[in-house]
Amino acid sequence: METLYVSPTLSIPLSELRFKFHRSSGPGGQNVNKLNTSVELQYDFVHSAVLSDEQRQRIAEKLATRLNSTGALSIQSERFRTQGR
Repeated sequence: METLYVSPTLSIPLSELRFKFHRSSGPGGQNVNKLNTSVELQYDFVHSAVLSDEQRQRIAEKLATRLNSTGALSIQSERFRTQGR
């Protein structure tokens, strides 16, 4: 099973993560409006099998501004402008 290692004591199976690719905003040269170079990671931590109730509570409190309308943790990046990185 493929896993995301968060710390020595916590690892999240990739099956619990959802990746969505989008076209990023801003200048893009020849690739503008052709390639999906922005990525959004969604993690439904409320239903995660690897987190304790205390960890779920802490995520909900500390990362409240990063929760989407369904309550999943949502992180977006356009840093590298390519999907491979």
